[in-house]
Amino acid sequence: MNKKQKQLFEMLIDLKDFEQLIGQAKNESEKIEMINKMLLAMFGEPHYIDRMLKIVTGESEE
Repeated sequence: MNKKQKQLFEMLIDLKDFEQLIGQAKNESEKIEMINKMLLAMFGEPHYIDRMLKIVTGESEE
């Protein structure tokens, strides 16, 4: 696995971890809190989605 593939793989694993945490939420309030954290991770600074797109389009630095 090259460096870019590894970066993307690790980022996807992080998102999958959030999905599992949301599934383990004990109540609706906890689930909402987890979703908010996931959204902050994805769209906060630096934008996770933008970083992932740069990796797959070859715009990221090695």
